[in-house]
Amino acid sequence: MRLPRDLGQAGDKPAVDGELKPLEKKLKKPPFGSWNQFKLLGHTQKALAKKKQEPIPLRSGSATATLVEIVDKSKVRLTVMMTDAKGKEVVNNTATVEAGDYLIYGHPLPGNEGHLLSVTCK
Repeated sequence: MRLPRDLGQAGDKPAVDGELKPLEKKLKKPPFGSWNQFKLLGHTQKALAKKKQEPIPLRSGSATATLVEIVDKSKVRLTVMMTDAKGKEVVNNTATVEAGDYLIYGHPLPGNEGHLLSVTCK
């Protein structure tokens, strides 16, 4: 599982870091469409064991990912939880994603910025 962490914000000129290009179409849709600048803050690759919560360090707050199950050999069901810098839970979601597609989770920050976590599985 690849876990890019990025920052979204509004700015004068649109800008998307090169490593985030596979996410560009999704980042133009709500709720992310109010931002036009995206910077990669880091990324991690982890092998997930079924039903085992895996910690994901974030620049602001923390997150965990849990592989719930493999569906139809080409999809995975994941639970992702995120907390903000104060420890408040801001995301708790279970979703199914096709191999190679992305799930994006985030929460707003002051100054029309947001902290995003995108998840993909091979």
